[in-house]
Amino acid sequence: MPLKGIYTLFLGVFFLLTISCRPSEKKTITLEQANSLIKQADGDLSEQNYLAALQGFESALVYYKNFQPNGSKVDELRAKIRQTKAMSLVSHFQAVENQNEDDADKQLLPKTLEAKDFRVLQLYGNPVLKRKWTDRKLQKSGEFVGKGRKFTLFLKDGVELLLDNKHHQTLRSCGPAGFTLWENSVTEISSGIYLISGKNLPAEGWFFSYPIGQFYLRTDEAFAVMIETTTNGGCKIISLVGTTELIMDSGVRSIISPGELTFLMRDEFSVKMNIELSTFIGTSKLFSEFAFPPPMHKKMRQHALIQALRTKKHYRALVGDAKTLDDFEVQILKEEDAFKDSGD
Repeated sequence: MPLKGIYTLFLGVFFLLTISCRPSEKKTITLEQANSLIKQADGDLSEQNYLAALQGFESALVYYKNFQPNGSKVDELRAKIRQTKAMSLVSHFQAVENQNEDDADKQLLPKTLEAKDFRVLQLYGNPVLKRKWTDRKLQKSGEFVGKGRKFTLFLKDGVELLLDNKHHQTLRSCGPAGFTLWENSVTEISSGIYLISGKNLPAEGWFFSYPIGQFYLRTDEAFAVMIETTTNGGCKIISLVGTTELIMDSGVRSIISPGELTFLMRDEFSVKMNIELSTFIGTSKLFSEFAFPPPMHKKMRQHALIQALRTKKHYRALVGDAKTLDDFEVQILKEEDAFKDSGD
């Protein structure tokens, strides 16, 4: 055999041996390793190491999709992945905001180029818009707002926005308040009171961050809730329409139905209490200050009527702030004061 042929044969055999001896690129892991990855990723997430957390959750998901595709763990890991991505997005934009102000001003785009992501449905006063594009004030209903805008509402300001037409997501707020709309379903609440509603939310739900924590709101039905920040950095939520599930970073969950109120602290919920929907709807600025009622107003009134028919005993009181999960501010009203405007 010619030398050239022997050399070619040798290369061919060597190539085949190399291929056959290469370790498999798809490394399989055990159940124990998958659970260890989840535990490590949870720790990375709590330390805001989002990339490592994402890699851990995704690696564990590969195992469960292959060996337990119909188990609850697959859905749980997908939810953790969505949560990690949302938290990393909020963290990224907060870091950008904390840049040197002079540098940030140079990066602002002219407001004439602002994207038309969200539409103003109702408006009173002149809420101020900051970030991404040059500052401006909202002037009238029908205007559009781009993603990433920070809203500042003063005492005599109020706004209602359509965030997503497909899922009928709306946000209504009265001043004083401050919030940022990062995405259709990613909202950062700094302060204030809000009426949130929607129908057929995407599977991952609606992500909210507040001063000392964050949570996902998930439901597969039409819903409306009130969210209000508290002085200690937490928030309180009242369900007005539909049953909604609230999921915190710690994995703690709470399900609230119309008329139920709960406080959210850093990583847990308070006990639930019932409030009279008719009084809330009749006195809150979220209803009285706007020219037109909010979406699903008729359903809210229906729930209030059903609640009234089922309730045998009424106690007139105002539920204010919460210092801890077991320490609420509750003011009992005299009968003559029961129908006065309570603000919320």
